[in-house]
Amino acid sequence: MGGVGVIPLAVALLNEHHEPTQACDLLQPATGRYARYAQLPLVAPLTIRTEGGSNYFIKFQEIGTNRTIMTFFAKGGETIQHKMPNGTYALKYATGETWCGDQKLFGASTQVHETGRLFSFDDEHTYSVELIRQKNGNLPVRTISLKDF
Repeated sequence: MGGVGVIPLAVALLNEHHEPTQACDLLQPATGRYARYAQLPLVAPLTIRTEGGSNYFIKFQEIGTNRTIMTFFAKGGETIQHKMPNGTYALKYATGETWCGDQKLFGASTQVHETGRLFSFDDEHTYSVELIRQKNGNLPVRTISLKDF
């Protein structure tokens, strides 16, 4: 005799702005800094613009140690403005629709990328990054595996 199959249903949740979101039992974070992993002074202005559609989980990893310094969450089409600590970092980001937390990211539909450029932050420079596909853009991006994220 066969058992009864259970089909999980997605539950619509409301985040603090009362916007419905399909989530893995989690509220979708607000656009902005998600976590800060190093208590270094924040000195270098950074602006990140995202393409509409998917949501983004963005992280900066310290070159040489691969230690994550800071992570951000952005709803597709929104802009983040924040300051970064001095240092040279790789930028990696994941995209998807349904937020499942900083371990599962966007679940099975997660797409993970790494930029082909290092970002050297100091108190004399400002960075503006557009995670928007552009013909003849100047930020090379490649797809990476989830384990390399």
